[in-house]
Amino acid sequence: MSGKEKRLNNNSNTKTAYIVTGASGHLGNVLVRKLIKRGEQVTGLLLPGEKPPVSNMQTVYGNICEKESLRPLFIPGRKNVVIHCAGCVSISSYDGLKLWNTNVLGTRNLVELSEEYGVEKFIYVSSVHALPEREKGQQITEIQDFDDTLVVGDYAKTKALATRCVLQEAASGFPACTVHPSGLIGPYDPGAGQMTRLLKLFLKGLLPAAVAGGYDFADVRDVADGILSCCERGEPGESYILSGHYYSIREFLDLAAQTAHRPSVPFCLPGNVAAAFANVSERISHSLGKSTIFTPYSVYTLGSNSNFSHQKASDCLGYHTRSREETVRDMVGWTIHRLRTV
Repeated sequence: MSGKEKRLNNNSNTKTAYIVTGASGHLGNVLVRKLIKRGEQVTGLLLPGEKPPVSNMQTVYGNICEKESLRPLFIPGRKNVVIHCAGCVSISSYDGLKLWNTNVLGTRNLVELSEEYGVEKFIYVSSVHALPEREKGQQITEIQDFDDTLVVGDYAKTKALATRCVLQEAASGFPACTVHPSGLIGPYDPGAGQMTRLLKLFLKGLLPAAVAGGYDFADVRDVADGILSCCERGEPGESYILSGHYYSIREFLDLAAQTAHRPSVPFCLPGNVAAAFANVSERISHSLGKSTIFTPYSVYTLGSNSNFSHQKASDCLGYHTRSREETVRDMVGWTIHRLRTV
């Protein structure tokens, strides 16, 4: 029986079951919390050793790169909706193979199993980095054809390739669509996100200066709401940008300083100085087996055009964004709490 036949064979009265990969990550754990609060049946994919974000989530331990470890996520006869959040997000110059294996091959593994089991809907969480950058001042909107040669950096290239894989299957009847969040910020980050790491350094008094430039960042809770709306209202084969607001790094740190009632950073490094520092910082960190938030790719990104439009998502999904002040306030509160308790 084909995947389409399995979908048609599912009882319309069968309760929808949600499968969330990357369930312990920033976006994944927020999605799980929202689904559980709604009373939905949720199965989360975790890597061995990871802790579930909530106690009442069904858990499968596996690796997106190991196809057979994903099979227990799928139970025949259920109306499965897959939200594929798992992925490798890296600003490093040294993670090309890991990015390829996780973002491209891992996505292909999940798509193949989802088709085999006839899922009702497949939402791939791509990225705005998969979209080609346009000239400064020009607005960036959704596209139909994704080409890894038109984007910069290993992360962007692998997200473009994975997006193309998903949409090619959708063109053949696979019920998939893609969402493209901008940079994620907000509360509930376990601690791996680049902006959360930046905020922690600032709150600990270990950040001597800001860096010139900025980017579009979206509140993770708004992105999660957009994805859940996409599960119900998204059209197969379509893509939706889930962006937020532009923040310069200086503006972000100033808002954080106001919330935390402490002085902001005293000065801002110009882009050319930051780029030179990033090259040295990454080489030293890599030689020590550590990661850094200052890399050539991160500095490049802060100087790129991030004028993304989420008008399509607003019109089709009812997507909306909260204020910058609310996002930073809640992010600072959550991060301070984590620093005190972890």
